Amino acid sequence: MDERLHTVRVRERLGASGAAPRDADEASMRSIGDAAFDPARPDAQRISSRTAQASMIDPARLQATRLVLRDGQAGPVPEARARTAADPDALVTLLCALVTRSGYAWQPSLGIGRAR
Repeated sequence: MDERLHTVRVRERLGASGAAPRDADEASMRSIGDAAFDPARPDAQRISSRTAQASMIDPARLQATRLVLRDGQAGPVPEARARTAADPDALVTLLCALVTRSGYAWQPSLGIGRAR
């Protein structure tokens, strides 16, 4: 949060560290055109990955996002709570709604270079 600029700088990072493959395709680690059987390349037992991203916020979805303030905490309306928790895009949209409706600017950042 930058109080002076009235901006919230946002860095999104997705990651998995030591996670088990979800299915056989993820475990195979083979690309299109690779041999179907290659004894030198066994199936993955664990997957580690880190990705930086900046989500595109859909203006219609942002406008339709409803927030509720309860006991000093803002969040989705009760009927949308489970859906927001299960959908990463909905969570990012919810956070964007909270920031922008609080009068701050939403500033996505990939974290390249020095933070200001």
